[in-house]
Amino acid sequence: MNEAEIKKLLKRVYSAFFGSFGRLTPIQSALIPPLMQGKNAVGVSPAASGKTEAALAPIAERILTIGRQPLSILYVAPTRALINDIEKRIREPLSSVGLSLSVRTGDRPELRTIRPENVLITTPESLDSLLCRYPRIWKDTRAVILDEIHLLDNTYRGDQLRIVLRRFEKWHTEKAIQYCALSATISQPADMAGRYFESPTVVRAGAMREVSVHLFPDMEGVIQFLRQNKYHKALIFCNSRKNVEELALSLKSFWPPDRILVHHGSLSRKERESVEEAMRTWQWGLCICTMTMELGIDIGNIDAVVLYGPPPTPSAFIQRVGRGGRRGNEMLAIGCYRNDPDERAQFEVYSRMAKKGVVEEVEYTADISVCVQQVFSLLYGRPGGLRWDDMRDILSPLCETDTFEAILVHLADLGFVEESLGRYRATTK
Repeated sequence: MNEAEIKKLLKRVYSAFFGSFGRLTPIQSALIPPLMQGKNAVGVSPAASGKTEAALAPIAERILTIGRQPLSILYVAPTRALINDIEKRIREPLSSVGLSLSVRTGDRPELRTIRPENVLITTPESLDSLLCRYPRIWKDTRAVILDEIHLLDNTYRGDQLRIVLRRFEKWHTEKAIQYCALSATISQPADMAGRYFESPTVVRAGAMREVSVHLFPDMEGVIQFLRQNKYHKALIFCNSRKNVEELALSLKSFWPPDRILVHHGSLSRKERESVEEAMRTWQWGLCICTMTMELGIDIGNIDAVVLYGPPPTPSAFIQRVGRGGRRGNEMLAIGCYRNDPDERAQFEVYSRMAKKGVVEEVEYTADISVCVQQVFSLLYGRPGGLRWDDMRDILSPLCETDTFEAILVHLADLGFVEESLGRYRATTK
């Protein structure tokens, strides 16, 4: 389908979402048609390729055609920083087509429960809480978008989201739900998306840029390289908050201290937004960060990406490198292997995989501990109690019957749940 045909399909929203851009990106051209057909889909493309608009624009068009209602669209993203950035990008286009927007996270608790907004952006944890506290406000929801799902999948949070979505569809909605997952480059998108919803259509678009990798044993060499090549503005990724804080302190010997920023999930919302705004407006400076900056947060143009130690996976390597350092069709990656030959070897493996467009295949393993947390969430949301079969059905993707029964018996023995007349309830313990 060409761009003119897509423009006709999106007659209500095209101008709002894409009018300021010269043309659609590859993922937008590829993902919009199946979503307009009402299909469930998973869109896979590199960072900064316009995946959010690729999903939201056609779903908004369909909602406007059907008739907008409270909470018509549910948008789930993994981090508060990403949610704040998404809000800035989509609030105006949504408003211009008559769709209202609300955000619900740990540091932004606003949500009208009487006539809620048309679109809600939230995290998996906040959605879990909302289902418990406000079980009856979701009857008109028609679409769920799962952003950066690869960061959640095969983790505790991903398994929590699996069960929360299962509860959502079985107990809280009255309409058929259309799903769209968005992901960076991964090896098995159909399997991944299939853990969250049925019959995903896989849509891949956007080629990986060439990767140019430069490795250094220490950060002094990295800083010299940045200066020699006039790379004035850089992201420096670390694998832990501790590394971020320690590196920020040590870099003050090589870089003006007032031009060194830190960004991680433990900062307050105000602190994170201040860092993001500084990076958008500064012409030069360093931002030392954890995976919070892997996502599509708007921080302006970045000259280079530095990896302080190899990331945990090849896909994380690609995601981080994709955040900046673009020179034409090439991505620049600078690795610091901290005088460790094993880290240097790991960087070289990641580099070869990235140049071939290869990402790791990870075997999925359910986190059974999620079942314990979800038993409490289920019973909190249903003070009148639940039957054994109802809970077993909801939790079936994560644990076998014998395991579920053992969990309930153990919680009962500890005095956290009790059974009466065939229904289980949470105690006040």
